[in-house]
Amino acid sequence: MFLQGLVLAVLLVGPQMPLGDPSDDDPADRSGVASADASLPNLVEYDDRVLVGGVPGGESAFERLAEAGVRTIVSVDGAVPDLDAARRWGMRYVHLPIGYRGIDPGRRVELARAVLDGRNDGVVYLHCHHGKHRCAAAAATALIALGDLTPDRGVALMRRSGTSPHYPGLFRVVREGIVLDRPVIDAVPTPQSAVERPEGIVESMVAAEEAMHRLSQVADAGWRVPEHHPDLEPMVDASIVTDAMRLMLEVESTRTDGDAGLVRLARRSVDTALRLEALLETRDSTDEVRRDVLSRLSSSCTECHRAHRGGYRPPASAKSGTPRPKVQAP
Repeated sequence: MFLQGLVLAVLLVGPQMPLGDPSDDDPADRSGVASADASLPNLVEYDDRVLVGGVPGGESAFERLAEAGVRTIVSVDGAVPDLDAARRWGMRYVHLPIGYRGIDPGRRVELARAVLDGRNDGVVYLHCHHGKHRCAAAAATALIALGDLTPDRGVALMRRSGTSPHYPGLFRVVREGIVLDRPVIDAVPTPQSAVERPEGIVESMVAAEEAMHRLSQVADAGWRVPEHHPDLEPMVDASIVTDAMRLMLEVESTRTDGDAGLVRLARRSVDTALRLEALLETRDSTDEVRRDVLSRLSSSCTECHRAHRGGYRPPASAKSGTPRPKVQAP
């Protein structure tokens, strides 16, 4: 197994199915073994050439991926990946961001093509931020499209990754997955080593504001989805807020005219949003604690708006209306 090529000191733990039924597993099946390596959180093997997990945590993570035979990294997270680190270890990055509500048909084909081409060159590592939700659905979707995984097995692997049932759209796209005709996949150009630079930051802030409103409705209903609004998905909305805050932090931290005060606010908002996600996922807290965290998150948003004249300053390209193109890796 390629996981065995990581580092001998890495502790391998038994398969975990926090949300599934043990009957989903074939005892003879060695896929889905998870690693306790903190620099590669939630690392799970989906097949002998596809690994799934969290964002690589520093140089040691890229070194271990290289030792595992990884030559292609596919990020489905919205944040800009570390192209330089990957290049230093002989790997290329493919950036194909997806959301928490599902994967659109076009992106499903792109993911299948990325995995197909990546496996021809070595091992493929798919990741999102946490390594449990979006990347699990992306890997399962791609392998189903390639005919290498059944939907039932895909769902079982998602559960082993720890994908939360609070993201029904991700499970739905895997349950409904189909094998794609090879000409359909071949018609998609090989994804290049490029990143989708953050764009639409203003739209992201608007989406976060709308998500905060929906979270307030859930809080008012005692942290339950209200009967009159059964389509609300609190975990999805909390994740939307987190991603928006991370995007703001990333963009403001890297711009030459970045605002130090805004960076501090964004960092605090990211931490608070992640805390709310954790509380909603485990339900191991009181309503008062969750409401307090939501209130602190709302206060951060209000403080940001007041301090920065009513909202986030879009980058120069956004102000001019010029779209920000994909940037090729050097």
